[in-house]
Amino acid sequence: PAWDFGDGGFASGNPVTHIYHAAGRYTVTVGVGNACGQVQEMFPITVVCYEPHDTSFSWEPVQPPEGGTVQFHAQSRGSAPLSFAWDFGDGETGSGENPIHTYQHPGWYTVTLTVSNDCGFEVVSHALLVCTAPSGAQVFHSPEIPAPGEETLFVAVVDGSEPLSYHWDFGDGGSGSGLNVHHTYQEPGWYTVTVTASNACGVATASEPILVCAAPAGLEVAYSPAYPVPGETIHFSATLSAGSPPISFLWTFDDGYSASSPFTSHAFATVGDHRVEVEATNACGALSRAITVTVSQPRWSVYLPVVTRMHLVDVFEPDNTPSQARLLEVGTFQWRTLNPAGDRDWAYLILIQGQSYRLGTGNLGPNTDTILEVYAGDGTTLLASNDDCTPYTRASCVTFVPPATGRYYVQVRDYLPTAGGPDHVYRLLAQEGMR
Repeated sequence: PAWDFGDGGFASGNPVTHIYHAAGRYTVTVGVGNACGQVQEMFPITVVCYEPHDTSFSWEPVQPPEGGTVQFHAQSRGSAPLSFAWDFGDGETGSGENPIHTYQHPGWYTVTLTVSNDCGFEVVSHALLVCTAPSGAQVFHSPEIPAPGEETLFVAVVDGSEPLSYHWDFGDGGSGSGLNVHHTYQEPGWYTVTVTASNACGVATASEPILVCAAPAGLEVAYSPAYPVPGETIHFSATLSAGSPPISFLWTFDDGYSASSPFTSHAFATVGDHRVEVEATNACGALSRAITVTVSQPRWSVYLPVVTRMHLVDVFEPDNTPSQARLLEVGTFQWRTLNPAGDRDWAYLILIQGQSYRLGTGNLGPNTDTILEVYAGDGTTLLASNDDCTPYTRASCVTFVPPATGRYYVQVRDYLPTAGGPDHVYRLLAQEGMR
């Protein structure tokens, strides 16, 4: 048989197949012949075309990283042949059922697939996120050991696609946001700083311990008496202007003696210059200071007549301001004079919190009438004062319990500031009382 399919296509044989590429009505003619004759038959045929439908697509990896390759897969039903046109959303296009594409930059992209045949088309779109999740988070801060009240800079280092957001937990109840942040700790101690970095693809966290501590500063060393002799007990004190507790002290003497407190006492057995060193240490630093103590032979072996005391030269002058004050060791006394008129004598003591102390003047010269005042460590805040130490009307005395361990100042002045002279003599004494 010979076939004419009505669309320009021909074939011979029996049976035959034919593909129509467009829908419509066609007239199919088939002719059969032999030596005796020929016969031809015609019959109509309707070709139905199905436009694309149930179109979808997927890709892998589902969340591709920037610079990574994405494999797309299309699915669609409809009359063949089907064509596939892709718009990847970044300005690039492609074709085929399973194209491969590379996104160079992170972000959200709208991918559009158009499937078409001779009967029509169908369009499907999906949003695709290209992103690298945060990783390798680190925390850096400066200064390395901040002091209480000192501003600290924190910096986060994180790998991952932008935009990244940062949340900070400073471990003291404070928080912050941003890549670089500042924070100030008010109290010393160890804290854990945590930064959480996140983007649309994930989260990364890093933690770092930080020590907040003020190193010892302003170390001062004092001792009394100023001119010791061999075998005489010398009282030493070490004070600091700053430093986070706890602070330890270590005294080292050149004769082998050592001690570990801010206050200590020691007697040198030999005459000469002796080196004394004290070191103050806490968790964030150390500070040391050395002094030389000169031990001399006694210059006299008998006491001067009492009358000479009335014309004593005040070896503690100048001592007219707190900054000029000399140490008054508890349990010892100092001979002083109020000379010239209007003279004010200052001394300082190192007292222990909660301990009771009695401070006073005594053995006054015939023209001396004292007023005694106790001041806080700032040298300006008056804490206690006394004019007459009953039943004595010219001596002064104060019983004082310090609210904190540290330095306190004592001022002695004349009741009659217009008087004064070498016979205005008194003895200043500090001693422990009952707790």
